[in-house]
Amino acid sequence: MFKFNPDERWLTPFSFTMIVASLFYGLILIVSASYGSWEPSPATVDAHPIFHILEGIVIAVGSAFILMAEREWKTLNTSWALGKAGSLLLFWGYIADAAIVFLQD
Repeated sequence: MFKFNPDERWLTPFSFTMIVASLFYGLILIVSASYGSWEPSPATVDAHPIFHILEGIVIAVGSAFILMAEREWKTLNTSWALGKAGSLLLFWGYIADAAIVFLQD
């Protein structure tokens, strides 16, 4: 599925684990919006579920883009474009996560 060779790619095993964890976090945020009684973070218990859905989509898609950038592409530009887009999406997704936490109180 995903060819991961640390000698040829730029993700280290640690950063690969962090990106996969971010992917699962985004999916957990999306799933938690459909369950009214379950909240993944006590700091965001009063947030509207639509915020969790949007934030989860941005984080999950950003992580998926970064993981897709690790694949072998015909041109290096494709890999770089996916990596840059994924990094920006992850950045804004986690900024939104922090904003939701800070705006709750």
